[in-house]
Amino acid sequence: MEVQIISKQNVRPSSPTPPHLRNFKLSLLDQLIPVPYAPLLLYYPMNDNSGASNLDVPKRLGVLQKSLSETLTRFYPLAGKIKDELSIDCNDEGAFYVEAQVNCHLSEFFRQPDLLLVHQFFPCELPPKAVTHVANFQVNVFECGGIAIGICISHRILDGAALSTFLKAWSATARGGKEAIIYPEFVSSSLFPANDLRLRDSAVVMFGSLFKKGKGVTKRFVFDASSISSLRAQAASLGVECPTRVEVVSSFLWKCFMAASEEWRGSQRRPSLLTHLVNLRRKMEPKLGENSMGNFLWLAAAKCMNKSRVELNDLVGEVRKAISKIDSDFVEQIKGDEGNSPAEQTLKEIGEFGSKDGVDYLGFSSWCRFGFYDADFGWGKPVWISSFAASGSLTMNLIILADTRCDGIEAFVTLDEKDMTVLEGNPELLKFASLNPSPLDIDKSVQLLLRHKPVCDKNYINLEFLLGLQHLKVVNYVSSFAHHSTYQEQCVNFFPVKESTAAAYVTSVQENVFECGGNGIGINEATVCPEFIASSLFPANDTWRGDSSIVMWSSMYKKGKCITRRFVFDPSAIADLSADLLEQIKALVHRHPDKLTAETIKTGNKGYKAEITVVTYCRSRKETDDRSKFRILLSFGQHGRELITTELAFRILSVLSEEQFLPDVDASSLNNTLDKLIVKVVPMENLNGRKIVEEGDLCERRNGRGVDLNRNWSVDWGKKEKDYDPYEENPGTGPFSEPETQIMRKLALTFDPHIWVNVHSGMEALFMPYDHRNTTPDGVLSERMRSLLSKLNNVHCHKHCMIGSGGGSVGYLAHGTATDFMYDIVKVPMAFTFEIYGDTAASSKDCFKMFNPVDLTTFNRVLHDWSSAFFTIFKLGPLQLDGNHSKAMASGVDKFVSIDEYLDGYLMERRNRYGKKMEVLDVGMQEIRTYFRLFLLSSVLLLFMFCSRIAKGKSSRPIVSALSI
Repeated sequence: MEVQIISKQNVRPSSPTPPHLRNFKLSLLDQLIPVPYAPLLLYYPMNDNSGASNLDVPKRLGVLQKSLSETLTRFYPLAGKIKDELSIDCNDEGAFYVEAQVNCHLSEFFRQPDLLLVHQFFPCELPPKAVTHVANFQVNVFECGGIAIGICISHRILDGAALSTFLKAWSATARGGKEAIIYPEFVSSSLFPANDLRLRDSAVVMFGSLFKKGKGVTKRFVFDASSISSLRAQAASLGVECPTRVEVVSSFLWKCFMAASEEWRGSQRRPSLLTHLVNLRRKMEPKLGENSMGNFLWLAAAKCMNKSRVELNDLVGEVRKAISKIDSDFVEQIKGDEGNSPAEQTLKEIGEFGSKDGVDYLGFSSWCRFGFYDADFGWGKPVWISSFAASGSLTMNLIILADTRCDGIEAFVTLDEKDMTVLEGNPELLKFASLNPSPLDIDKSVQLLLRHKPVCDKNYINLEFLLGLQHLKVVNYVSSFAHHSTYQEQCVNFFPVKESTAAAYVTSVQENVFECGGNGIGINEATVCPEFIASSLFPANDTWRGDSSIVMWSSMYKKGKCITRRFVFDPSAIADLSADLLEQIKALVHRHPDKLTAETIKTGNKGYKAEITVVTYCRSRKETDDRSKFRILLSFGQHGRELITTELAFRILSVLSEEQFLPDVDASSLNNTLDKLIVKVVPMENLNGRKIVEEGDLCERRNGRGVDLNRNWSVDWGKKEKDYDPYEENPGTGPFSEPETQIMRKLALTFDPHIWVNVHSGMEALFMPYDHRNTTPDGVLSERMRSLLSKLNNVHCHKHCMIGSGGGSVGYLAHGTATDFMYDIVKVPMAFTFEIYGDTAASSKDCFKMFNPVDLTTFNRVLHDWSSAFFTIFKLGPLQLDGNHSKAMASGVDKFVSIDEYLDGYLMERRNRYGKKMEVLDVGMQEIRTYFRLFLLSSVLLLFMFCSRIAKGKSSRPIVSALSI
């Protein structure tokens, strides 16, 4: 790859800087970072699918230059020169601006990006020998029209958050329109005045002691969102219940770094020092605005002494503790004229410990949440951002953390080459992170944006062989893919014979040569190695069959515009479609009889039949397990259209059977947890409704006879809100009128669970009772339910899930739901409803997309995140319900139970005691209730009549005095 410089110039502010602003003072904190620049690269493809205008490259370059000039007027120090260590001369000399040409396609560079080569994309030498301009930019144009913008702005004036503010302002100016103009706030020197260079000297001494002789190597390690979620769950502890993405990735890399140091040195684990740059804007009182410019940074330091065994949660706790020390009180200490002393003392302590022999040092700087991927100049957002690779004979162990486009974190790790050699082979690290992946693999959508290379290149056609055939019409055609929305129309031009053209040859081939050198081959009716035997097998003596065929096919053509779309099924999806989910679950149970058992319960009434399969997980099962162990009941697939929920059930059972594993769960800890549990899983509660969905009615949520199973329970049954939709919420003819709810009620009453979870899709939420009220229950257990849901939301739901009562959170009340019945009647201490997925942008007519993920990445993410969430419940649930909070305390005070519920419970107890199947329950429960009510009513009437007659008889008798006359 070669980069040719096309032009160099200074871009001046569009308006001159006023005289009173010409001398810009640097702050005390601007002296902390000795690194001249924090280089940043933003990569943009030529073709973008965001709907942006299709500007050509010269116009884009003009927009960048013009908008930069306008932005520098507001960010005037960036257009000046560094005067001395304490000030900048804002002389409007301008920012150094370079335009360059790269002799390759952006997609080619992305296939295996070399961080050593990206030095050519920056406008100045790295590290620089001298710093003159405050701001430096280089716009690199690839052959395909893609652009990489290299930015080097002096770290003396901007930190990462301030650089983000500048990029937002520059890109907004480039887009134009009516967006609010961003104005910077230069307040750092007034808050942290610098009267001398003592802090700079201390920082130079400290950082100088942390540099080591040796060759530094930079590698990229990418953690995707699911891996980070797994690490967060693994690291969660009592000290740090909800570790942040940055905390857990930093701690995990620290742990792997210490292991690498120990391995290649062949000695015991050495003491280790970690520092993390902390943004002070949110630590100050009052907090600074996000447009505050300058370096509002300080170093948090965490230590790990030479322990024989280091756990991830311990390191997360140390990092959290170190960062928490940088609070508003600390900021007040270093503010003002007396701030030098405490600041110098902190740097001295870090330097003295980190420079000791036998102590390993690792520094972190985080670019996460700075919004670099939002820098849209009018032709879409960047597809990748990157730093550069370190070089030279001196190195400092440093890791820069940056966001990916898919909620992951990319770590640019610079270490001594010996440490790196061991680190990049660490199996624990590679279990959670990818080493130097292509940006095309990090985010598959990047492949669609880079149109000049095909996404899939597995299948090849031998062009020379085809051209060796006789009677071929070959047309050379130069073209390139247009915007993907017109893909089908463009494909028509790739064939030699169009639909409206009569075929001139038996076989026609068209070779399409793309600008990038790729080939696309269109073939009409090609025949290879023919065997002309059709007429002998099926002779044609007349044309009546042909006429009939024409009539038949013509009748199938309809008027209207035809649209073609492609649907791709990968092999795993085809395998799943070819086998029924319940059959797969039964096969799983059959393979693991020591852990899993399955029972299919069938019942019916009034000609309607239903069945439910219940899978029970219990290790080394004994007769007393149902009562001695902690009991959890999970229900999936209550609504037919929510197919993703049944897939989650299968995933949970696969993990329980140890056929699949969760990378974030320690095996020994998991075994100890599961030994104490008995889990019953209903993978598909609404089998009949699911069959209707699979037959094509993708919006059906009800059972086989049109009743919503989550409105057929007895608590507040039958009440209808103003927005009641009979199609969606038909509650049935009475409570438990449906065989499915009858089976589930019996299961709940006999199993008597400690935790109940009803799993749905349509949104992302963690609900607790009540559904028929807009309030939650009172008491300690209610608080513990909310506490557990908050932990799940933070660790597994990425803080996206709604928490609270179903009735108070969704916006409507639901009556006759399973969760309210479990909490109020069965007295389940913790009863939940989980909503695991929902596409709010989907059309209301596209039910499948609204309730189920339609791409493999999202599908796997949902299953991973939520299966991890359930195993967190398995771990924390028993801890939340300790011995002081038994099921008897579920509501605090026993509630009155209706006659119906008493009857249900009584008959169920008889069945459970004598072990007999009482078919009367299955076919005549409604009749029994009716007769029982009539009996009670008759008894009350007879008693009333009897009492009335007695009273009447007494009143008709003569009154006789008790006194003798």
